[in-house]
Amino acid sequence: MKTIAALAVSLFVLQVQRSMVTSSVGIQGQVDAVGEPFIVLDAEKAWLGADAFWPLAKSGDPLIRTYAIRAIGRLEDPANVPGLLALGQTQNGPIAAAADAIIQSLQGFDPARDPKLISDVAGWFLSLGDADAPGAPLLLSRPLASITYVDEAQFHVAERRLTRTINKYENDPFNLGKAIEAAVSLESLLRLNPRFTELSDATKERLPTLVTGGAKLNTAEVQRAGFRALLARGLLTADIETTALSDGPVDLATQALAGSGGGLDEDHRFEAILDRLKDPSGVIRYEALRAYVRREAKAHGCQPLVDLLNDRDTHMMLAAIDALGDACKEDEDITKRLQEEVRVPPAVGPWHRDTHTFVTVAKRSPERVEQFMTAFTTHPVFWVRMYSVHAVVAAKDVAQLEKLALDADDNVREAALAPLLVLKKEKTDPVLIADLGRNDVQLLRSAAILAKAAPSEGALTTALIGALLRLTSEGKESSRDGRLALIDALGSHATPRDVETLKPLLKDFDPLVAAATATLLSRLSGSELKANPAPVRRGWSQQFTNVAKQCVSVGLSSGQSFRMQMDPSGAPIAADRFLKLALVDHYYDGLSIHRVVPNFVIQAGSPGANEYSGHKEYMRDEVALPNVAGSVGLSIRGRNTADGQFYVNLVNNARLDRGYTIFAHVFGDDMDVLGTIEEGVVMQKITSTVCPAPKVR
Repeated sequence: MKTIAALAVSLFVLQVQRSMVTSSVGIQGQVDAVGEPFIVLDAEKAWLGADAFWPLAKSGDPLIRTYAIRAIGRLEDPANVPGLLALGQTQNGPIAAAADAIIQSLQGFDPARDPKLISDVAGWFLSLGDADAPGAPLLLSRPLASITYVDEAQFHVAERRLTRTINKYENDPFNLGKAIEAAVSLESLLRLNPRFTELSDATKERLPTLVTGGAKLNTAEVQRAGFRALLARGLLTADIETTALSDGPVDLATQALAGSGGGLDEDHRFEAILDRLKDPSGVIRYEALRAYVRREAKAHGCQPLVDLLNDRDTHMMLAAIDALGDACKEDEDITKRLQEEVRVPPAVGPWHRDTHTFVTVAKRSPERVEQFMTAFTTHPVFWVRMYSVHAVVAAKDVAQLEKLALDADDNVREAALAPLLVLKKEKTDPVLIADLGRNDVQLLRSAAILAKAAPSEGALTTALIGALLRLTSEGKESSRDGRLALIDALGSHATPRDVETLKPLLKDFDPLVAAATATLLSRLSGSELKANPAPVRRGWSQQFTNVAKQCVSVGLSSGQSFRMQMDPSGAPIAADRFLKLALVDHYYDGLSIHRVVPNFVIQAGSPGANEYSGHKEYMRDEVALPNVAGSVGLSIRGRNTADGQFYVNLVNNARLDRGYTIFAHVFGDDMDVLGTIEEGVVMQKITSTVCPAPKVR
């Protein structure tokens, strides 16, 4: 862990390096300029612990106090909750900030670990109650719905409070916001507490009205919350589903058709899905396609999928092609039609349709694409070669698969490696050792996982140690996942002779790697060895002033572009860091959008075009803002592991809230562009652009 001296140095460096923003700006000016008071911002940049924030949380300045409390919550340490409770309950205390920090501190917390702590928190949240006094905060419902309770009695107390709040304020135009907050919070309560299966009669009666009830209460947000709650608790009826499909959260109702169908009989479900396939909204059509594939193709055939093969929406077209790889395989007419469309994609230009069609025909009838196999497995575009792995597996072509497992591109190697070992029925293979000689973190992680189950031999152990030391020498925090997998694999292969070689990792810059090494070497040596990780210096100078007024344009190789505006209100460090990477370092120029999940997210910013390749340094989480459509967040693999990769929410993704850092938003006018982006498109250049004029209220 870091020493006090190292932390002091980090803060000193931050203060000395501040070149563009000076301390002469007032606290409010600092918040307006960079999103947070400097004193809190610098401490967060240095990754300081709670001890650095508690004095600030008791500051006489309300802004410093509020942001310091938020920083404590972001540590997600339940040990801080008693102190936050005390702060929130002081006279004129920071109720909203303390409650929110408590919720974040308890993120993922098992209440069985400390029942009294949860009881104390629930007691305070309930004491906020139905306060009607002038100036009372509109913080009546959300805290109650944002924790996991110890027992059913506590859960029902919160449940009754929320239902009562809805009933009390739904017809009060001056307090309608309280009813809306309670309605949305009720869904959160049920989602976070699934083990309490029995609901009160009042809740069972209330939930349907959130979807179908009065116009005042039924905002889109409330309707969606009500529908999700009914679906999750198995209370969705045919009547409610029918209403939602025509006058409600149609996308969610269409999703439900792929499951229970909301109680609709088979005929009505079939008709509803066909109707939604004609919907003008791409979001709804895509959900209808998924529902048809899952529930109707086997009984009603694949003609609706065939009809989509030339759809104007690329994602619909590709999804239909992919679905036909597994559905209606006995239909010879479909196979022949697809076979006639198989062609090798050009070396430059669109490759998606040709490649997906090739893979689908290979799944249906491998012999019909045999003549194309080599052209795809040696194609100059690595995406084509990577997808061709699926076709090779379908054909059980070990020779081609072995070539792909030794491909020039590490993503292709990684895709081919596990299937190769399965088809060859060998746990140890020269290809596995060869792949351990590469440097891509994702490939090495996958190879290490496979190597763990392989028989021990000297060459394999040597390859594992070599890969671990190579990754370590690069000094990248973002190599953590690969290095931990390699250490885990060495647990099956290393011998006492390897202890001295691995001992330097006890002082590694990553405390998790150092700890895993200590566990391994203690077992191998028969004596307890302790980790002593080297402290990492954190922090950097502020790069941009007026961060909230900074906007960028992402120019794509497809000729399209989309624009983003920074939002430092929730993530001041991430917003400034992204701007530096994008506009100063040009880090993102030439990187691809490597992940496209329709109706969910697109993801970009990986130098290796995969999940595990990122910028050298990790970024600290700044959880605050919600994952609404168009919001831009940092991709992570565990707490505080953002490595520069970012994602854009294509729809509202409430299930990601309180887990990810949101630092920007896509311009509303550019949202249509996001829905047309295809996997592998390159971000040619990110440039500064003019932000939109503020909306006149």
